Amino acid sequence: MAPAAARPGRDLYEEISRNAEALAASMQALHGGSWMVTVDHEVGLVAVAPDFSKGRRTKLI
Repeated sequence: MAPAAARPGRDLYEEISRNAEALAASMQALHGGSWMVTVDHEVGLVAVAPDFSKGRRTKLI
């Protein structure tokens, strides 16, 4: 049987989502405001960014 890294399964997708959500929570704790998470496995993208649709006015550094 191939190692988990060689056979992407539901558990790996869920782990990536959990890690991205954890990063968003850390950014919110540090910088405040609401943060959004985007994960797109088709293009290989994970993004954690401020959610400006919620009226955020804080300056980012």
